[in-house]
Amino acid sequence: MHCIALRRAVLASVCFGLLATRSGAREDSNEIERWVPAAALSFDILGQRSDGAVESDNFTGPPISDGGCQTSLTGARTPGPCREPVPSAPALTPNVQGTDTTTAALVKLSLELMTPRLVVELGSPRLFAHADGSLAFAFRRKLAGAGKPGAMGLPPPPTAIDAPTQTNLSEDTILGQGNRAFSELQTGVFTAGAGFAFTAKLFGRTLRIKPSFEYLRQEIEFEGRANRAIQIAGNNGLQGGFRPRGLQDYRLLSFSASDTRIQHGIGGGLELEVDTQQIGPVLVSVFAGARAYHILGDLDVTLCSDQNQIGPSFSPDACETGTGEKVVWRFEPESVAWSGGVGLRFRFVP
Repeated sequence: MHCIALRRAVLASVCFGLLATRSGAREDSNEIERWVPAAALSFDILGQRSDGAVESDNFTGPPISDGGCQTSLTGARTPGPCREPVPSAPALTPNVQGTDTTTAALVKLSLELMTPRLVVELGSPRLFAHADGSLAFAFRRKLAGAGKPGAMGLPPPPTAIDAPTQTNLSEDTILGQGNRAFSELQTGVFTAGAGFAFTAKLFGRTLRIKPSFEYLRQEIEFEGRANRAIQIAGNNGLQGGFRPRGLQDYRLLSFSASDTRIQHGIGGGLELEVDTQQIGPVLVSVFAGARAYHILGDLDVTLCSDQNQIGPSFSPDACETGTGEKVVWRFEPESVAWSGGVGLRFRFVP
């Protein structure tokens, strides 16, 4: 939905600029000798690639009971399911890794100030500076994951066609299991920059080529989830036991963690701007540009959770001690971010 709306807005901006060029911009030889403030509305795409991984230790909860719970070194067993912490071999959740690009559609409002030209030669260079605020319409990106963590519950009952077949419950059939490592760009993005504007003529139009030094401030939320169901009673119908009958025969685990990080970046940009139409004191121009940023600092993020949200936590300090029942999510954003887009600029030239 966001991409469709962005494409429509971009198309409208370009069409407006093309239609405006038919009327022609009023030639004003004094414009290049003056200070010119301007405001712009543009539509951009901002992207940054990231790697993600999900890791976990073995769970330390009661495993499936195969006729009783071992309570002594002699191997003696007591009737009923094991409900005390018992080390177990299977991993709590699958260890997975992956990569994706965090993208967002930006609606940007910019303010700019341009100086008079510095010299007549060399394209009549002028200095300019801008500051921009953007609303980001972002998607939450899955960087890594297995399954589909969500509300945990029993599988749907068999249909009439399957009757009288009964649903065979097992760890694999419990709904809502899996893990995810997410990243999502937050709503507000701030950019600023300064550079030189070189002026030329193209088909009778004033064209400005604007290389610049750029700054980016963005905020990204990193989130991890992991759900698991561990059978603690029943033996899947083998001799000497019974099939699990409901969620009471499972231990449900749900781990999650999140953190928001502010990133700062510096880089370069290039913009092409063409004057289109003079409307009173306002000179309308259409422009297109692209920017690349190097994101500063240590970008890696590690999240850990040892707190089961829907049941007992048998290793509540596992994230500190390094051993026990926990899930770890690792995020490694690349140090390069990029953006590009088109827009309209309204230059005040009375």
